[in-house]
Amino acid sequence: MIIISQSYLSLKKETGEEFARKVLLENLRTNKGNIKETAKKMKCSRNTIYLAIDKEKQGDLTDRDHTPKTPHPRTTPSEIQDLIEKRRKETGFGKVRLKRYIFSKDNLLIPESTIGKILKDKKLTRKKKRIRREYHKVKYKWDKILPFDELEMDTKEILDKKTLPKEIYEYVLKSDFIPKYQWTVIDPATRIRFLSWSYARDFSCCQVFAKMVIW
Repeated sequence: MIIISQSYLSLKKETGEEFARKVLLENLRTNKGNIKETAKKMKCSRNTIYLAIDKEKQGDLTDRDHTPKTPHPRTTPSEIQDLIEKRRKETGFGKVRLKRYIFSKDNLLIPESTIGKILKDKKLTRKKKRIRREYHKVKYKWDKILPFDELEMDTKEILDKKTLPKEIYEYVLKSDFIPKYQWTVIDPATRIRFLSWSYARDFSCCQVFAKMVIW
């Protein structure tokens, strides 16, 4: 066998544990049974080499199954899992409504997290559809539009945790004299912008600001 100068871990990931242990043992024979030197070259621990030697004696170089032989004490009983699967198929409910439905139908109170995990394990979950919002964009005839023929108006709340520093956000939140809403009017032809602020966001404020800009 050709000796491969590669770490045991990377070799195991690329080729599997059986081939990696064969290479490890071949290196050990080349080094005349020097475990320390072999561990240094293969970049592994001595215990890894001892394990490979034991597995060679047993005639099986593959890893043993690490699946627990006994179920976890907090594992949901199989009859409960079958019940959740049955109710899901007959109703199509998600974990929130399924919890209420099972409680009313079978008098069993099962946590939403448990129902959600079981639905996921049994591949009964749905993929969430991403909703793309299409905003109406006004198309202007730029060769014909004159300044202040059209106006674009918008409003927003000033308090925004994502844009304001924490100390400023908390100060504005607690303050009674700082207006909380901003109004904007833009002339699309000249891009001139008018700004105003108010304590409320209602039709009265909108009307006053719009008339102020028009006048």
